[in-house]
Amino acid sequence: MSPFIPEDILKRVSREKIIQRIYSLEKIFIEMSNFWEGTFLDGYILRHCVESYFCDLERVKQFHNIKFADSHKRAGFMLKWIIKLRPIQTSPKIRPTKAILLANEIYSIFVALNHLSIDKDQISNGYYKNLLYTLHNRNLDGEILSSLMYLLEKSVNQKVP
Repeated sequence: MSPFIPEDILKRVSREKIIQRIYSLEKIFIEMSNFWEGTFLDGYILRHCVESYFCDLERVKQFHNIKFADSHKRAGFMLKWIIKLRPIQTSPKIRPTKAILLANEIYSIFVALNHLSIDKDQISNGYYKNLLYTLHNRNLDGEILSSLMYLLEKSVNQKVP
């Protein structure tokens, strides 16, 4: 039994899917960890992020009567939970830099871009900085973040939304 995910949702999602998502998020952190010396990915908080993400997404799918969540919804809802629960933590011995203070926002962007198969080099520096600011200073729900990811993908692929 999971401490965060109701049994009915767990049956629909499966423990394997949760474990796979945790491993994929850990892999992204490991690939990026040289950016943030003195930080670590808290496994308990990460698990909470993943399980909250699946609960939230399953409820949205049920409410809107959709069978599969598209990549924008997956990216948007993962952004939401990483920003909200902040699984990247710092060692108490480290004096935080701006990059460390924004580590969860930066990490969440890379996770979202991974969902959308977009490379960071495909987005402008101005847009990236604006997105960082927005994620750090605004409270946005998963649906808004999903829409933002949809528009980002269309922009990168030079298509009209």
